[in-house]
Amino acid sequence: MARKKLTKAAIGFIIEKRNDWNVNYTFADIAKLLEEDFGIIITEQAVSKSYRKHKDDDELQTLLAVAKNKNSSKVRHKHTKANVTSAIPITTEDGRDFDEDAGKKHDVSQFF
Repeated sequence: MARKKLTKAAIGFIIEKRNDWNVNYTFADIAKLLEEDFGIIITEQAVSKSYRKHKDDDELQTLLAVAKNKNSSKVRHKHTKANVTSAIPITTEDGRDFDEDAGKKHDVSQFF
């Protein structure tokens, strides 16, 4: 039986986990994560080979950067909505969260 090829998503996952600065993932850890997340049974050596083969692939790095930007913008948008609903509601007509005229009624010379 022929072996299945790894998808670009799985290869990107390997590169992302291996290059993570916060956690030191071993190839064995990544193989376990691939089995859990993607349902792919792969050996440590295959993970190592795939990482070394594709870590400098410019096309794959571009795809990873685009995917990461899409995910981060979605997360950032959800995060922003959560903060706005829990904070004081915005009352200005143009949607700004600050008042440009706030200091105009005060005289600066009073503070010096």
